[in-house]
Amino acid sequence: MRTRPASIMRDLGLRAALPRAKVRTTFPADDLDDGPDLVRRDFTADAPGAKWARGTRPNSVGGSPTYIRTWAGFVYLATVLDCCTTKVFGYAPVDHMRTEVVCEATGMAARNYKPTRRVTVFHSDRDHQYTSQAFADHLKSYGTRPSVGPTGVCWDKHVGGVSGRDAQE
Repeated sequence: MRTRPASIMRDLGLRAALPRAKVRTTFPADDLDDGPDLVRRDFTADAPGAKWARGTRPNSVGGSPTYIRTWAGFVYLATVLDCCTTKVFGYAPVDHMRTEVVCEATGMAARNYKPTRRVTVFHSDRDHQYTSQAFADHLKSYGTRPSVGPTGVCWDKHVGGVSGRDAQE
């Protein structure tokens, strides 16, 4: 009688499942200048639409657009949260990780909550999608001020008290 798991599995015709390949979604921008941190980890707001932040991944505290494995490959989902209501009010599911995904999500957010010129702040981490010139120009077109958190600060990834279970509701 065999007692090692590998032997037992072989006798039963079973094979161990191999871990899935990791998908890297965080790439810092090469040409990033020192953007202001207008939020300073205060993810509260007095009124809806005054302070926006990029959404967090369900069941984790990441900052990049969420990647969702499907039978056909990956779908990337960028979300925008309102710091007052902690609700998602802008999102974009796409098949790539380019800057357009966060532009689409913030475009939807701007249609749902009209940003107040030179008042509304959009806060993000330093991923390349959020620190690109194209995204800066996109925010400028709405009169929204960009804000980036300091490098390596995990508290910036816990936006407005939304994490894990709350983000899925």
